[in-house]
Amino acid sequence: MTSFMRCGHPVPGELGPSLLTVMVRKHGLDHLLAPPWRFPPLGWWEFPRLVEDTILQWPDATLAVHCFDEMWRRAGLNKSTRYGVHSPFELLQARYLPAADDAAAQGDVSSAPKTGHGGT
Repeated sequence: MTSFMRCGHPVPGELGPSLLTVMVRKHGLDHLLAPPWRFPPLGWWEFPRLVEDTILQWPDATLAVHCFDEMWRRAGLNKSTRYGVHSPFELLQARYLPAADDAAAQGDVSSAPKTGHGGT
């Protein structure tokens, strides 16, 4: 029995990977998996680097960046806050969520993409 079952709360990093592993195997999707080196070498304990005003160099083969939502919540950080222009978080938003910048500039948050946990 996982600690999720014992205490009623998920432990960060436990439920997601465990559940995903079970579902991938159950549905025969192993052939779609990417090797770990295709994801950036940023551990959950390094998540504050996402908002530091310093450019991080991702490997060219990087497929995704995990933003560690729960760690933001625990640190009291808000994803609606503007961080340094060179921070990875701002650079990723500018590249992949241009509608969020356009809506914010016009004062219209109704068309901006929603973030989890009430915008934090």
